[in-house]
Amino acid sequence: MAAMQGSAPPPPGITPNFEHPEDVLKTINTVSIVLTIAVMAPLVAGRVFIKVFLTKVFYVEDYFCVVSWALSTGYCLTGIFMGDHGGGNHVWEVTKDSMVGFQQALYADTVVYGPAAWFTKATLLLIFIRVFTPFRKTVIFIYAFIVAMLMYYLPVMIIKARICNPIAALWIPDLPAVCLDRVKLFYCDTVMSALTDMVILVLPIPLVWSLKMPLKKKLRIAALLGAGGIATAASVVRLILVFQPNSFNDETVSFIRFNLLGVAEVGIGIICACLPAFNFLFIKSRLDRSKAASARANRSQYISSTKMSRMKMRSVVDQAHALTRVPTATYVHVKNMAATDPMDDLVLQLERVETGRK
Repeated sequence: MAAMQGSAPPPPGITPNFEHPEDVLKTINTVSIVLTIAVMAPLVAGRVFIKVFLTKVFYVEDYFCVVSWALSTGYCLTGIFMGDHGGGNHVWEVTKDSMVGFQQALYADTVVYGPAAWFTKATLLLIFIRVFTPFRKTVIFIYAFIVAMLMYYLPVMIIKARICNPIAALWIPDLPAVCLDRVKLFYCDTVMSALTDMVILVLPIPLVWSLKMPLKKKLRIAALLGAGGIATAASVVRLILVFQPNSFNDETVSFIRFNLLGVAEVGIGIICACLPAFNFLFIKSRLDRSKAASARANRSQYISSTKMSRMKMRSVVDQAHALTRVPTATYVHVKNMAATDPMDDLVLQLERVETGRK
């Protein structure tokens, strides 16, 4: 045990415990990510099922949603791998051997985050385009915004992928290499995420408010479309934490904390991208209940009217039989009495009977 060395020197007065390191965020990291994956998967599967088998239309945003789910799941898994190699424990209680695995997982995490974030945000924005198609200027702005995000995330992803030459220098500190500042790239990502999430949160509000519909419906639509902007909270919290002094000193804890907020961001985005599809089920269920209630009411009304018609028919037939016994009675009298009945087939039936008598 004495031969073990931490990846960084401990603070004064702290003795590292490599056998039982302090669990700062390790358990929270594992539980949070597993729950996120467990929630995202059935929602995306449900969205695909609704689109393929119920609405029978599969738009561009539906493909984007599937891709964003796959990338976001990969992003979540990198967080699990970081936790398996010391993530969530203090850096001074993580051995150098474990730190190699942590840095490799962190490298994959930073590369995958950009595509996952872009596809998730683009999915939400494409849903906006589908809803607000009549607003031409808004649609053009949204397309331009999607392209602008791509112009940021794509080159940054390439830079992250080649941040060191050779890449192995990220997890082998003694290896001679030329590296860019990873922390500055992290600053850029955090600011970009907060800004784009804020746009997604605010964008639907003025558009929905301009629609001519009841206030209750406006609020419901705005909440449905703007729900993806809830990820703004995670982005803003991460933005605040990143710019705190010494925020990267205990990196095996700090990066897990930042990663959890990133998982919350993409997870909330995907969940909210699935809400409109499930809203279709809600509307369909409500319509089905309304149709069933209407059918029951119509059936009840039909039974009631049928009983009444039968009573009228018996009354008319009885009167017709009575009239046949009276010499002065004529076919016209019977027809006039029957004509008050709404059932035309009854009149025709009486006409046939009287004609046969003549």
